[in-house]
Amino acid sequence: MERRKALQQMFLGTGTLMVVPAALASCSKSASAGAPLTGDLTLDLTNSKYSQLTQSGGSVIVGSTIVVNTGSNNFIALSAICTHAGCLVEYQSSQKDFYCPCHGSVFSTSGSVMRGPAGSPLAKYQTTYDATAKTVTVKGA
Repeated sequence: MERRKALQQMFLGTGTLMVVPAALASCSKSASAGAPLTGDLTLDLTNSKYSQLTQSGGSVIVGSTIVVNTGSNNFIALSAICTHAGCLVEYQSSQKDFYCPCHGSVFSTSGSVMRGPAGSPLAKYQTTYDATAKTVTVKGA
């Protein structure tokens, strides 16, 4: 084998060893994705961390839960963890759906899969809004 060809194969092999683990890691569960909601979660809308929820179409991610104001002080809460590879989903207010930026899965506001590769729905949680206290409570499983 020529020296040049041997060096090319060595560099190609080294490059593969560096790229493959990175590619596989991109399909792994997100480090920021936590466990499903098990207890209740109460969000104080007067707190600036949750100010997005005072507007129709606004959303926040708290831990592994995404909460959305769908309008007229109606709120929904779903698991923010995509069921395909564990990435965090994003709410698309213009589409009124949830999008996973890792592989393109799309979920409805009920959590059902509208477009894969995800095969399972997002967990949906019951919400209640207290207009007097300006709080949204999400009931965990």
